[in-house]
Parts: sequence; C-alpha cells; structure tokens
Amino acid sequence: MKKPTSIKTRITIWYTTLMFVLIVVVLSLVGGLSYQLSIDSVEKDVILQVTQVSEKLSKRQPDVFEIVENKEEFKNVSIYEMDGKYIVGEYIYDVANISFEEGIPRRETVDGKEYIVYDIRTPGPPGRHGGFWIRGVESVSSTMLLGRSAIIIMLILIPLILLLTALGGYYITQRAFRPVNNIIKTANEISAQNDIKQRIELNPEAKQDEMYDLSVTLNHMLDKIEKDITLFMLKSEIRQNIERKEVVKKTLTNDGKDFQKIQAKSSKVGRNDPCPCGSGKKYKQ
Repeated sequence: MKKPTSIKTRITIWYTTLMFVLIVVVLSLVGGLSYQLSIDSVEKDVILQVTQVSEKLSKRQPDVFEIVENKEEFKNVSIYEMDGKYIVGEYIYDVANISFEEGIPRRETVDGKEYIVYDIRTPGPPGRHGGFWIRGVESVSSTMLLGRSAIIIMLILIPLILLLTALGGYYITQRAFRPVNNIIKTANEISAQNDIKQRIELNPEAKQDEMYDLSVTLNHMLDKIEKDITLFMLKSEIRQNIERKEVVKKTLTNDGKDFQKIQAKSSKVGRNDPCPCGSGKKYKQ
C-alpha cells in the first residue's frame, strides 16, 4: 500500500507551486513591460534626434550637414532631398527605399530585420524649392537582444528562486507544525507509558495562535479524562468493597445456620445413650 503524503509535504508542494506560478507570471509581465519600455525609449531617442536636426535646419545653421555627418549623437539620422535622394548622414540600405511618412514613428521589417523609423519634413534654405526629409532609424535588434538577455537571466534565476521557495515553504511548515509534533509526541508517550498524567508542553512565550489554543484545549480534555478515570476507579473500588462485605456477611450468616443445624443434630439423644437427666442410666425412648 502506498504511503500517504504528509500534510507538511503537501503544504510545501502547494506553496512552492503557487509561488512558482506567481514568480513566472510576474517575471513574464516584467520582461514584457521592460521590452515595451525599451522600444518606447528607442522611439523617443529617434524622435529627439530627428527633431534636433530639423531645428538646426530651420535655423539655417550652415554646419548642420557636417554635424549630421560627424556627430555621434546623430549617428542614426540622415537627410534626403524631397525626391528621396540621399544627401548626408548614416545610410541604411535596408530602409533607404521605404517611402517617407511624416511625423509617424513606426516599425518597419526588411529582410527579417526590424527597425524603428521616424520621418519629418523641414523647409530648405531661402531660395530653395521644397525642403528636406530627415529620417531617423534605429534597429530593434539591440532592444531584442536586451530582452533576450533578460529572459535568459530569468530562466537562470527561476530554478534558484524555486529552490529557495521550496526551502522557505518547508521551513515555514516545520515551524507551523511544531505544536502538532508536540501533541503527537505527548499522545505517543501516554500510549506507551499508560501515564494519563502527562500533558502537552506549552511555551508561555510562544505566540498564542490556533495551535496554542488547540494544545490548551487538549490539556483540558486530558485533565477531565484523568478526573473521570480517577472518579470511576474510586467508585469501582467502593463498589468492590461493598460487594466483598456482602459476600463475607452472607458467608458468616450461612456458617451460623449450619452450626446451629449441626448443634441441634448433635443434641439429639439416641436409644441406649446416657440419659441427659444425669442419672447415669441408659436413655429409653
């Protein structure tokens, strides 16, 4: 027959399972949220870079093309003619032929690669017909790499967290069931030693919770059982004493009657016995 699983083991398993599910859900939400926040942060950076270049062009700063070409902070920005001809900045071949859409940060996928693209149109210098397209481009692969790193870290940490959770659950159940162990110990000692006077040990400094109340209740029950047993034994002893006295009395009464019968029988005078009158002659009926 299969040995049943103890309550402590079941509680530990339930606790560990619940905590594992909660941890997985929380980490999944955190991972998804962090990825989305990373995408939002990348979009903001691209919009900021494009906006700064647009402002410089609108102020007719002569070194704007040199800034876009050489400044690290504008490494993801490029400038195009209105007809889409490349002028200056980082030229990303994958997105060079994507049509321009003003003021809309969007995600474009080219050959399996995903990019965040933001376009804005700005007027050209005086006397120039039309203006410029300013495009900011950022690859999502770096953000996805960050997300994958976070997932890998979570996968590494989950077994460790699960182990710590299981150990924590086992420790909690051990402490919670300590009063139950005391109750079982006392019951076994009473059964082995036939000593009803033993009681469950109570720690006055312990937290008086439901288990403490249960121990007190069981001690009171043992007190009552001991009192009832003592009273029963006393009554039984008294009853036995009365019964013994009755037997003795009856025995003595029966013995007295038998003695009288024997005495009466022995007092009869038979023929030729000495006469009870004391004359010395034989008795004649």
